[in-house]
Amino acid sequence: MNYGNESKILALPDAPAKPDCPDDSTNLDKPDKPYTTDNKPLQRTVEVLVNEHPVKLIGHRHTGYEIKEAAIHAGVKIESDFVLSVEYESGRRKIVGDTDVIEVREGMRFVAIADDDNS
Repeated sequence: MNYGNESKILALPDAPAKPDCPDDSTNLDKPDKPYTTDNKPLQRTVEVLVNEHPVKLIGHRHTGYEIKEAAIHAGVKIESDFVLSVEYESGRRKIVGDTDVIEVREGMRFVAIADDDNS
């Protein structure tokens, strides 16, 4: 399997982010950290909320489109053409475009709604 782009691939609910690596594939300089067979560090899973549903992402940098696709795969009832917004603790929202890259953190809240533009 090729794990070259896993930082952009979603993790399905309750699924491991990546399989454990054989002992001979660990980096000797950092033996306490998991590594892939090509000796690259494994990405951490980050759980966010999309429309109040938990969605697991691998890595911390994702486009709006990737977040929506991960939510769809996690069973959130949205479509890929919905408008995605990040919701801040203050209640303020900011639209995240499909190609916008956002640094996601554990527990971040997103809202995805249908685009009502009928023009």
